[in-house]
Amino acid sequence: MFNIITIRLSNNTSAPVWRGRRHLAPGCTRQSGSSLIVALVFLVILTMLGITSLQLAGMEEKMTGNTRDRSVAFQAAEAALRDAERDIKCEMIDGKTSTTPRPFGCISGMTGADSVCTNGLCCNVSGLVCVEPATPVHLNPALSLSDVPSIKYGTYTGADAPAYKLKVGTVSLPTQPHYLIEPFVKNLSNFYRITARGYGLNPNTMVTLQEIYKE
Repeated sequence: MFNIITIRLSNNTSAPVWRGRRHLAPGCTRQSGSSLIVALVFLVILTMLGITSLQLAGMEEKMTGNTRDRSVAFQAAEAALRDAERDIKCEMIDGKTSTTPRPFGCISGMTGADSVCTNGLCCNVSGLVCVEPATPVHLNPALSLSDVPSIKYGTYTGADAPAYKLKVGTVSLPTQPHYLIEPFVKNLSNFYRITARGYGLNPNTMVTLQEIYKE
């Protein structure tokens, strides 16, 4: 005979609960947010590099402008030296004898020169000769190289005012070059020290040049 065993199931039986660690499907990784932080860091670095590049570009442009303006001032001062030489020779820009000389006529040695540089002629008189002044004319605040008593370019030679060439034309310099002449005698010959100052498109840019001219 067989014994029949009866198994009674309770209605309260619940499904088993899995309490272990979950496993991700193959190929998947857990997100921790580090990628976002790295991206933000790179974004900040690129922004800083961009700002620095703009600042450098602006600085280079300013340096180029300053160099150009100084070159303009140098050329203006050179033009003033050549104009002073013509003035000493009593010549016009076309080589003809000047038709607009000083009240006493053409420059001749120390004639007309004085300590206040009347008509642009300077002489620190000592007896019958001109001696070196205590303060050079280009450093003397009483002797302007942008106004009287200095001589503006072209005053006695008829030369046109220097202009700066642009792609669309020319533009006159805001302040024209000026010069002063200091006559002196050496070895029975007349010499002249010319001090010229040129200005750029920016009036604050200036170049001062000197030369000794022998008559």
